[in-house]
Amino acid sequence: MASGSKDLEKFDGFGDYISWKVKFLDHLKDLDLLEGLKEEVCLEKGSGNSGSDEGRVKDLEECKILEEKKRKARAFIIVSVGDHVLRKIMKERTTAGMMELLDKLYLSKSQPSHSMSNRIQSQRLYFKRKLFEFKMSINGSMKENIEEFSSIQYL
Repeated sequence: MASGSKDLEKFDGFGDYISWKVKFLDHLKDLDLLEGLKEEVCLEKGSGNSGSDEGRVKDLEECKILEEKKRKARAFIIVSVGDHVLRKIMKERTTAGMMELLDKLYLSKSQPSHSMSNRIQSQRLYFKRKLFEFKMSINGSMKENIEEFSSIQYL
């Protein structure tokens, strides 16, 4: 998936969630969809006006824009995660709820021990594969190769 010159890999549940989230939020910002992650409800936003018709129309237009941003942000979340992760978050109705659930699932340290051991085993296999498949780039500098190798973290 590409947005301009940047690429965002799908989050599959095994990589570095924090780095993925930073890149994901940067993409949303570039697409002007960051506001779509807010929990705001449009009806509450327009109720505080003095009653002028012009003010109500403006709030209605802003509400439509916000709802469109929420719809697009939700679609962007859906295409930015792998199928395994999507199955866990797709029941959430709001974009804020989806992001909250992702944070809860992948930032939380308290997981049941049996699923934790399965997860750790899967992560170990993932990192072993990454280490095994690592190849130095002939075109890259030694520093770039070392940085790439160092970015492969093991539990």
